[in-house]
Amino acid sequence: MTSSVRRSAVSRLILAAPLATASLLLAMGAPARAESEGARQPPRIVSVSGTATRDVTPDMATIVIGVTTRAPKAAEALNGNSQAAAKVIAAVRQAGVESRDVQTNTVSISQNFRNRRDASGYTQEPDGFTATNSVSVRVRDLDKLGPLLTAAAGEGANNINSLTFDYSGRKKVADELQAEAVRNARATAQRLVEAAGSKLGQLQMISAGQIPMPRPYGAMKMMRAEAAPAAAPVEAGEMTITSSVQATWTIE
Repeated sequence: MTSSVRRSAVSRLILAAPLATASLLLAMGAPARAESEGARQPPRIVSVSGTATRDVTPDMATIVIGVTTRAPKAAEALNGNSQAAAKVIAAVRQAGVESRDVQTNTVSISQNFRNRRDASGYTQEPDGFTATNSVSVRVRDLDKLGPLLTAAAGEGANNINSLTFDYSGRKKVADELQAEAVRNARATAQRLVEAAGSKLGQLQMISAGQIPMPRPYGAMKMMRAEAAPAAAPVEAGEMTITSSVQATWTIE
């Protein structure tokens, strides 16, 4: 009887030992899993944008001066247009524009058509040819812009495709504004995080927005100048240079 009781007690002890070991392993594994799951949590972040602007006075301009001619035949239209364009370019050069600042922009010739009504309705019939030649001109002295336009019109220029004012130091100003935009973004992020009772962490990402290019003005038509015309009035006004960034910081 005593021997049987001892064997039963030993059996219970042997069975209990593996159970205790398994419980210990489970208990040891629980914190490890919790720690692993915590490590996979994404960091807290704050994303903001920063902008900086500055107004400057333009000191240069780019214009596209064109000559358009019509003639019954293609060769006549092209020949007449080429002669007129050569005179316009010469006038531009005489106005003080260097050769490096004059570049051909468009040379084209196309057939014209007109509508004609007959018994069957409207039909199109040939109506001569149109030739166009335009040059892009960079004017580095705005005091010369008005007289240049008048001189070009006097030599046959009859349209301006665009007029764009620019600032020669725009790149330098844009670089300075970009650094200012970054500082503004950081100040905004820090203000938001501290208001929430936390601390700003490490910079995670930063990207710069595109620098806006000067905006061209609408197309203008030019009438051929008469004798001793007054210089065309030109007002440059001001232009705004803007820089912006997007940035993300962690929150500690």
